[in-house]
Amino acid sequence: MEWAGGCLCGGVRFRVTAEPLAAYYCHCSMCRRISGSMFMVGATVSMEGFAFTKGKPAAYESTPGNLRLFCEACGSSLANQVAEDPNLIEFQLGCLDDPNAIRPKFHMYTSTQVSWCEIDDGLPRHTEGAPELDKIWVEMEGWSSPE
Repeated sequence: MEWAGGCLCGGVRFRVTAEPLAAYYCHCSMCRRISGSMFMVGATVSMEGFAFTKGKPAAYESTPGNLRLFCEACGSSLANQVAEDPNLIEFQLGCLDDPNAIRPKFHMYTSTQVSWCEIDDGLPRHTEGAPELDKIWVEMEGWSSPE
């Protein structure tokens, strides 16, 4: 498997060669703001299976140790990394050349979901963080996800 993606202007491109460990909708306020939408749709993969292939994204530290990666030229939000977890990266599914390639499996932070954004897809819903992601962090790094 291999998927490619990038920003709106094409200045930053990436390749994913690992099966996602998790794919999800995030309804937290930071993801809403960084995506400019009612939720962000992302997937987490091992850094071994992810590479930027063209250009270098800019980084914004949205909270201590949480880096939001984006194209400095067009502003497209591309990925997210937690500094304490250099082995994992989250990337935005909307940036894939084929956004149908990876399907989200759950919703998280629905306690802060926008009230008029109705979800009727039958996927599991977590009011806060998702146990699926906590399990990945514990297995990969031996620590719990940041609050």
